[in-house]
Amino acid sequence: MRTLKLMAMQLLGPWRINVENFCLEDDNSSLELERLLFNLLRYFLANSQRVIPRQELVEQVWQQGFVDDNAINRAISDLRKALQHPGLTESPLKTHHRKGYSLQWSEQLQRDFAAQHIAAVVPPTAGPEANTSEPPALIADTSPQSANKKVLFRLKRKRNLFAPLLLICAALLWLWQAALPDAEPVVPAEVATSERGQASVSIQHKLTWQKGIEYNLALSSNQQLLAYNHTFNSKANSLKVRPYSSTVQQDPAEITLSQEGYSLFVLGWQPEQQRLLVRLNKDDMSYCAYQLYDFTAFPQYKSSPLDLACDPVSRNVAQLNRGGDQLYRIKPATEATGSERLVIEHLKTGQTELLLQPRSSGSGAGIVDFALSPDGFQLAYLHLTDRVSGFVYLYNLVSAEQQQLASFKQSGNLINISWNQSGSHLYAANGPELISISVADKQLKKRAFPKGHYFGKVQLTGERQAIASNFSAHTAGKLGGWHMAAVKDLFVAEQTVFSEFSQDTGSVGIVQVNPKQPQQLAYSANKGNGWQLWLRNNDKDIQLTTIADGSAAINNLDWSADGRQLVFGYQGSVWLYDLIEQNLRKLSHAPEFNFPVFEPDGTSIVVQRHQNNQSHLWRIDIGSGQLQQLSLQQATQPHFDQGKLYYRQEGALYQFVDGARNDIQITDKSLYQVIRMHQGWLYQFNQATGWFSRYPLDQPTQLEQVLHQDLIQSGLPMFFTVNPHQPQQMFVLSIRYPAADLYHIKW
Repeated sequence: MRTLKLMAMQLLGPWRINVENFCLEDDNSSLELERLLFNLLRYFLANSQRVIPRQELVEQVWQQGFVDDNAINRAISDLRKALQHPGLTESPLKTHHRKGYSLQWSEQLQRDFAAQHIAAVVPPTAGPEANTSEPPALIADTSPQSANKKVLFRLKRKRNLFAPLLLICAALLWLWQAALPDAEPVVPAEVATSERGQASVSIQHKLTWQKGIEYNLALSSNQQLLAYNHTFNSKANSLKVRPYSSTVQQDPAEITLSQEGYSLFVLGWQPEQQRLLVRLNKDDMSYCAYQLYDFTAFPQYKSSPLDLACDPVSRNVAQLNRGGDQLYRIKPATEATGSERLVIEHLKTGQTELLLQPRSSGSGAGIVDFALSPDGFQLAYLHLTDRVSGFVYLYNLVSAEQQQLASFKQSGNLINISWNQSGSHLYAANGPELISISVADKQLKKRAFPKGHYFGKVQLTGERQAIASNFSAHTAGKLGGWHMAAVKDLFVAEQTVFSEFSQDTGSVGIVQVNPKQPQQLAYSANKGNGWQLWLRNNDKDIQLTTIADGSAAINNLDWSADGRQLVFGYQGSVWLYDLIEQNLRKLSHAPEFNFPVFEPDGTSIVVQRHQNNQSHLWRIDIGSGQLQQLSLQQATQPHFDQGKLYYRQEGALYQFVDGARNDIQITDKSLYQVIRMHQGWLYQFNQATGWFSRYPLDQPTQLEQVLHQDLIQSGLPMFFTVNPHQPQQMFVLSIRYPAADLYHIKW
């Protein structure tokens, strides 16, 4: 793995090019460059071994008509000094008298450098085939781990690149639900699937440099135009279109489309046309429409509406066929249909044709994306059943035949699928890895993204290269984008008070108040050393656990009734922490368990167990570790209130009676509802509309609803808990993205 990384062109001898922080890095230090010098280095890397005239540098890097010769000389000299390193015997930046400058470096030179230096730093057994699939261990050690300190040399203080706190609008309505899923009883067909690891993906360079979030990318079929969404804050959601080039790295001319009070979302380009399908959403989610933009004469364009109704809470997934007379889209689940449907809208006749309706998948699953093949005759779609299983199907639009291409274990939030230009392979981002599937032989291969990078969407630009967006929930958690707000009197608008739960840097995931001691709050947080379990006691924060590789978030947290123990789920296992004994122990060993909660008597735990693509409720005896199945039908996300057990099934809330037919359905099915029971009250948050609601179960007509713009505009609410000692206080988790960019990647 180390060798392969050194061979990537993002490296220059011993230097690693950190495009996120404008830095040159080696194993011991980090050298931060001024923005101009970094752009100059990027241009040399993109044009390595070519003599670049001074005037070209002026036009492409300085982007001015004239620059003083002394300024150019000074910049070249500063960059040459920055590249100095004991590992480089001579400077790779060369001056060619009266001709210009060149960066004398190449992939072959990088290989030669790696061959000379790699043996001293990499054990002989390390390599690309090394097994790194084992889940990270949890260590019951509260002593802080030592970290290697890096020396930071600054040539000039760079300006702050992090954008203001952001609202992500509808783009993540279902992303969080992928981590809080229900399941369906799907048994995967026998598929010739190979998951043997291949060469890792490398990052070539950033494609965007603006403050805020770049996401939802789409490349026209002739690869001439790139469209993507840009969000800077809750009142600045726009759509950008620019000429695409894989070699020119500086920002080219681009146009911006925006409309006050609305958000424009990229859906995709019409095959073999430079016409872009866009969805127009009103910010209050009361209206949406489809719009078609013709960029044939870019930068001039024409727009025309599609005479077609649009559901404001449906996913932003739709595509026009090659002829432009049919629209493929996903329609949301309703109580009548029970699941999402993939339909064809015939624009000339106004008729709707049902294409596919998989079995009901429950909250956060279902058909999450589809893509038409380059010839327009086949449709591939991505079907998620829960957080464990993903399936890729191929549907022939001519013969109406369907086949399963692959099944695989999810490693993160999959949100898109795309074809290569020849139509031979399909690609999807799967958390920390890229998945490729051969259509001919159904072979599935995985390629690891660079360590620390999680991409949400990829768009193929060649057989072994793509544009990718690091817009994902994992990225937000890692970069400090998960924030918890303490909200008092949420349902009394004129008295509502908002306050930050934590003023520290980093992310906070789940907060639960000790049922016996209101001054004690347990919470999960990533403050730079991965996701850990913390305790706040009288405003003093104490770290309880040390997770060796806390890249995955703790998925649930619950107190015992006596306030002595904490149970939480991490990477499919259940862990118990005793505050008195300061002891952490593992209650389950197979990676099949999520959402553990204590039973009222504290002697056992109820947990969601996933086996054979089905999820049921099980009981784990704390003393003996003995397992007992509780539910016979599908059941997820258990929790107790007033001694009664509740769970989710297909998006609806049920009260447990016998785990079968006698269980009582409390709410309708909904993909977008976060539901909690507390002291006989039902609390709900609708992620699609932003409304919070509550009512007592014995008096459902006493419904209270509230929409707090202050809460919504500060981030995208995803999850909430209620303070058991003060029901008027809630803790609301919001995702706020500090930054997300587009990257060129290759493998």
